Amino acid sequence: MATFWEKLQRAAKAAAAAWQGTTPGVGEARAKDLAFIDALTPAQRERLKKYDLLWDYYLGKQKKQLKVATGQADDNVIINHSRRIVNLSSFFLFGKEVRWELTEGKRTADEKKLDEIWGRSTEQRMALLSDVAINGGVCGTAFLQLLPPDDRHDMPRIVNLNPALVFPQWNPDDLADVWVYELRWRSDDKVKRDIYTLTESGGWEIWHEELVGPRWAESRPKETWPWQWAPIVHAKNLPLPNEFWGLSDLEDADLNDAVNFIASNTNRILRLFAHPQLWGYGFGVGESDAGWGLLVVNHNTAYALVDSRYTLTVFDAARNAIHTEEGALPLILSGTMSGVGGALLALSLIHI
Repeated sequence: MATFWEKLQRAAKAAAAAWQGTTPGVGEARAKDLAFIDALTPAQRERLKKYDLLWDYYLGKQKKQLKVATGQADDNVIINHSRRIVNLSSFFLFGKEVRWELTEGKRTADEKKLDEIWGRSTEQRMALLSDVAINGGVCGTAFLQLLPPDDRHDMPRIVNLNPALVFPQWNPDDLADVWVYELRWRSDDKVKRDIYTLTESGGWEIWHEELVGPRWAESRPKETWPWQWAPIVHAKNLPLPNEFWGLSDLEDADLNDAVNFIASNTNRILRLFAHPQLWGYGFGVGESDAGWGLLVVNHNTAYALVDSRYTLTVFDAARNAIHTEEGALPLILSGTMSGVGGALLALSLIHI
């Protein structure tokens, strides 16, 4: 009986045989990455490229907005609102301990066993949930895998999967009907993959393969997953109707560049003009005593110095915009509003 993976592979080979030309994007990749991205579709490669960009924003590896001349001061400022947004979203989702309750008001042996499966302590359980929430907040979709007991683990385990290593395939007529979860990763110099494929009978098989030259070869015998449900589940971070993938909290992460641009320019202005500059008109230099610093004298009554305080107003506007556009948290939860009464607080939370 054929699996859905075998059917998909036959279709892919037929498409490849009809394809003429080079594979888009491969020539731009580093040599050691060629094997890893081999056979990925352009859409899958674009997804990995997007993940790399969003993780850079989250980790603070953001573009410097000002050019720095050789030997000159670097006035660039990186204010990582992106990480703050994702972390606040994660805390808002899993801020309190999550517990199983199979029987209301009673702590059962089954509940204790469930706690042991997904973490033997509160810290372990909340760390797992935090990792899942951050993966979802950055990438838009989170994946969890259930692993059965083995020689090293006496209990089943719940594992947070890196979304960049998961390549699902689904029924084109039903996004909720996942046919295949492919996990692909690099181990030392080898490229490996595990394929969890639905069978026509409704069960699941697990294939273990390794890239040998240009072809995939079986690295371990196939396994039959003894349950009808899939060993991997996924969840959207923010809903996106009619799409398999969810939305990231950082879909508008380029707003962080605007904040950094304004902050960097403000930093440069302060470095160059932070000292108060005295000025006046209608008298000569000998008629005044500027004291410490310099006195600007001009006999034109229309003379004025530019006030740079407006940059702080622009900075506040950009900061508020990034918290409004990115993620689903209102400004009050991001710490950019204060002195809000009960009625306004309720209105600010109404869309959550």
